[in-house]
Amino acid sequence: MRPERGFDGYFNLAYMGSAEFETGAVQDSLRRIRAAGELTVRPVDLGGFLEGDDRAVWLVAPAAQIDDAVDAFTSWVVTGTWTLEATGFGWWLAGEDSYLAEKTDAWWALGADAVFTREEETAHLLVAAFRSREG
Repeated sequence: MRPERGFDGYFNLAYMGSAEFETGAVQDSLRRIRAAGELTVRPVDLGGFLEGDDRAVWLVAPAAQIDDAVDAFTSWVVTGTWTLEATGFGWWLAGEDSYLAEKTDAWWALGADAVFTREEETAHLLVAAFRSREG
């Protein structure tokens, strides 16, 4: 991660298939997040819904949508929906070693216009990245 201008100056996005190149979901979500204005960083205690788990995940979303983002994230984890894609998050959640999980700083929920990460510092860098514009 390197502080420069534009979102790509902070983070490199992994290949996201059709979401990136066919449907434009990444760009659409980025536009909606930036248009929404103020962003909020909120920790979510995994122990609140995964018994015995003392880790936290940090969510970044528009302030007006943060409660919905927390609910969507919680549902995603509790229902096991995260198992549908090889994102590395499931392996991290299960406490297993994973190349994908180790090299991934954050996960972007494109439909919810929210991003989640394991580190508070990364959450604040995400806010800076969303606020940064090229040019």
